[in-house]
Amino acid sequence: MHGYTHPALSQLWLVEILRLQEAHAGPLDDAHAVRLACLGPPDIAARIVIRAQHLAQANGLAQRVAHWRMGAIWAAVLLAVFALLAGTLTTVSALGQGSTPVNIIWALGALLGVHAFTFMVWLLSLLWRSPPLAGLDRL
Repeated sequence: MHGYTHPALSQLWLVEILRLQEAHAGPLDDAHAVRLACLGPPDIAARIVIRAQHLAQANGLAQRVAHWRMGAIWAAVLLAVFALLAGTLTTVSALGQGSTPVNIIWALGALLGVHAFTFMVWLLSLLWRSPPLAGLDRL
């Protein structure tokens, strides 16, 4: 296994997406991709990744995955900023400016209020029936 580097997570993700797609909708027309993969390295894992990359490029899946991934990164950044802002604002409102004594009950209520609110939203989301989803949406 000299010279073999492990595939990146995004490449393995494409392999898994195509595996699930073929399991659900049947095998893809992959004669050209298999031919290209056979010309590659002798390692079977590398050949599977090469096949997946060619199939993903051919049907536009690579662009959709890249677009989804960028959206997920932006969503994570926005959620992190929101969490920092919410934590900072609730801490300031609960503890005040430091010149007055702090009521511990009000401080705990203010600090745990955001968590309680998101917990209630999550509980309500369990009651909401939506059409059957796949993957992480189902969780």
